[in-house]
Amino acid sequence: MRQDSFERTAKPLTYFFYSLSWSWFFWLGAAWLSRTEEPELVRLLHFLGGAGPLLMALLLLYTRESSLTRRDFWLRVIDWRRIRAPWYLVILGLPLLTAGTAAGLDYLLGGEGLKLEVTPDILTHPLLLLRFSFFILIFGPVPEELGWRGYGLDKLQAEYSALPASFLLGTFWALWHLPLFWIQGTYQAGLGIGTVSFWLFLLELIPLAVIFTWIYNNCHRSILAAILLHFMVNFNGELLALSARADRFEFGVVCLIAILIIHKTDAATLLRKISAS
Repeated sequence: MRQDSFERTAKPLTYFFYSLSWSWFFWLGAAWLSRTEEPELVRLLHFLGGAGPLLMALLLLYTRESSLTRRDFWLRVIDWRRIRAPWYLVILGLPLLTAGTAAGLDYLLGGEGLKLEVTPDILTHPLLLLRFSFFILIFGPVPEELGWRGYGLDKLQAEYSALPASFLLGTFWALWHLPLFWIQGTYQAGLGIGTVSFWLFLLELIPLAVIFTWIYNNCHRSILAAILLHFMVNFNGELLALSARADRFEFGVVCLIAILIIHKTDAATLLRKISAS
């Protein structure tokens, strides 16, 4: 979706280069220190690296963009009216659909499907569930989506159509995560390096980026929509653990949804195709 009114004072790839440089600097340090007895410093470096997408977005927003662009940015964070009711259902339900479909297929084939990843106490105690949800929201969806979709995607769509912009963003998104596989104690490190799970995690971010752009553009460039979708993806992942085979099925389901979106929408915008009359 080309945004003719969007300021083009920063080149599209500048933001992604800055974000990867910042995050990799801290995360590579954390990866090296995670082999030693410095857990507190590793956690600090891990946190600083994760803040990269947000910090670099704010840096460019306040040094290279106009006051109108900054105002538009913050409005898109808080304006819940940009998201029509059916899209709230999509945002909240799509991650459940993908995980549920994958688990169901695995179960039908004799597998375990999924299991609860957290203790039952979290689900039965509201305060524990609230704290659990807040932690997931702050360490992932908020700092990432204020950057990836809130700033980066708009810059890409100012130069490219929505589909290639999504592929580019998904590629950078995957590259951004790479150092996490070498930081002991992270989710990514638990997947292993070079394993099937390693490749599924990275490759899935590309079709997932298509889905994010589809929702983002259909919700009038709502950063809030992207944050909520990212939260639901992470929340489900933290709450429920898919079996190895179900994890593969989920990758296929995500790819299928992305293909359907591409087929049913205009590649320039990922909005619904308008038939010629």
